[in-house]
Amino acid sequence: MRPPKIINSKMSVIVPIAIVLGSLLATVVLVVVCIFGCHYLYWKGGVNIHDPDMKGKIVIITGGTDGIGKESVIRLAKLGAKVIFTGRSEVKAQEVLKLLPPNADVEFKRVD
Repeated sequence: MRPPKIINSKMSVIVPIAIVLGSLLATVVLVVVCIFGCHYLYWKGGVNIHDPDMKGKIVIITGGTDGIGKESVIRLAKLGAKVIFTGRSEVKAQEVLKLLPPNADVEFKRVD
C-alpha cells in the first residue's frame, strides 16, 4: 500500500493567492472597460440612453398624480414628449402641473 501523498505547503498557499489575484484582475479589467465604454458612448457624442429624444412621442400614464407615475410624467415632459396622464384627484394633478416646465405639452384626464 502506498503512503498518502503529502501536499506541498507552498502550493496550498499559492493557489488561493492566485485565485484572489485573478479575481481582482478580472474586476479591474471590467471596471476599466465600463469606464472607457461609457466615456466613448456618452461623453464623446455616442448614443445617450439616459436622455432619449421624446419629441413627437405621445405617452399615456395612468396614476400620474403620485409616486412613480408622477415622476414619470415630470421626466417624460422634460424630455419633450406629449404626456397624457390620469388620476382621481384634480388637486394632485394641479400640483404635478406646477412642477412642469412652461413649454410642456401635458394633459390631465380625471378618471375614477
